[in-house]
Order: sequence, then structure tokens, then C-alpha cells
Amino acid sequence: LQPVYWSRDDVAQWLRWAEKEFSLRPIESNTFEMNGKALLLLTKEDFRYRSPHS
Repeated sequence: LQPVYWSRDDVAQWLRWAEKEFSLRPIESNTFEMNGKALLLLTKEDFRYRSPHS
């Protein structure tokens, strides 16, 4: 399934995967309560703002 079609649950699952895959600090999923289309619209700066410690 392409990310543009992801649900909020899919985004949360991807965040958990990214934490493990890249040894990231835990990402607060409530800062990413969005579907895949919204996630794809985030810039690198937007992502860092929402999760500055990751």
C-alpha cells in the first residue's frame, strides 16, 4: 500500500518501525495524528519540529 493511502494507524505503525529500524528515540505518536497524505506533505523541518529528539 502506497503511503498516500495510509490511515492514521498505518502512520503510527510506520513511526514504530522507523524507531526500531533507525534506532530513534521514541516518537510521540500524538504529534503525528494524520493520514499518509498529510504525512507526505510534511517537510523535513516540519518533521523535526514535531519530533525534535528523533
